[in-house]
Amino acid sequence: MLENQMMLLAVFERAALMLMTLFLLTRTRPFQRLFQKRDHTPAELVLVAAIFCLFAVFSTYTGIPVEGALINVRIIAIISGGILFGPWVGIPAGVISGLHRYLIDMDGHTSIPCLIASIIAGLLATWLHLRCRKSRLWLYGILAGMACEGLTMLLIWQLTEPHAVGVEIVSHIAYPMIAGALCIGLIIKLVQDLDDEKELIAAKQ
Repeated sequence: MLENQMMLLAVFERAALMLMTLFLLTRTRPFQRLFQKRDHTPAELVLVAAIFCLFAVFSTYTGIPVEGALINVRIIAIISGGILFGPWVGIPAGVISGLHRYLIDMDGHTSIPCLIASIIAGLLATWLHLRCRKSRLWLYGILAGMACEGLTMLLIWQLTEPHAVGVEIVSHIAYPMIAGALCIGLIIKLVQDLDDEKELIAAKQ
């Protein structure tokens, strides 16, 4: 139990680093305007996609090796970007970070499950962006993140050979990875608060 708590703390630490970086970006005027806008040019979407792709790829490099797997916050970056900014961010982040995860450890037990789950996360986040009310996105983001991490665990359990290795991996990483998806709500609220701040300023003028 203590081991699980320590791994969950490690997930929160890495998510906090992402949140802090995003917060600092939103305090600079160019990025503040970028995140506040509702309609983006193709060039702006490419920039935002690059930011979340970097977050997702960096999450792999800062992951903690556990039983042949990596505890990381890749799904958090993919879901957050896709829900906030739509298909031009969510899908590239999912595909690029998933392929990167696969290519750096092609023979690893969790490489294919992580690739599949990352791509599905990008698609799911895009669907939520298009279909859900803005006020509930933070909640749907958390649920989507937990679902995608749950899918990752299921795929590891099903696809890993020998099967006992997959069971061992899932028993160690399932709790911190799924619970860590709570951080998605904080990232979504951070960016949405910028938009609310813009509307408040406009209302006062």
